[in-house]
Amino acid sequence: SPSPSPSPSPSPSSALPSLPNPSKETFDRWFPGLQRSGTATDAPSKILVCFPNAGNAEDMYTSEGSGARKQPSPLLEHCREHRVQLMAPQYPGRAMRLKDEKITTAKGMAEALFDVLAPTLVDAHKA
Repeated sequence: SPSPSPSPSPSPSSALPSLPNPSKETFDRWFPGLQRSGTATDAPSKILVCFPNAGNAEDMYTSEGSGARKQPSPLLEHCREHRVQLMAPQYPGRAMRLKDEKITTAKGMAEALFDVLAPTLVDAHKA
């Protein structure tokens, strides 16, 4: 007798968990430059997450400067042209979050950022 055909495996995107979205206020505190960068989109082709190095803020990726310091950003131009959403977190204790308690370990930063960033990445992967 013929063997039964194997059942189809679930697609990788259907196996992804559903994660609760952070509040708009929380998301905007972590990613204040997303709108300014001009890369925010409901249907990104990709999401690029850029982590500022020690001593810098998210605007090193999300801003082209202002006034006499304004310079075109090849990174932002590429992202806008190709619908790549550029997300750079603003760490607690830096720039607009200067009064927030600093996170001093990579593990602490990953744990704090996970609840804010993971839902966006999962939702984009499901699309």
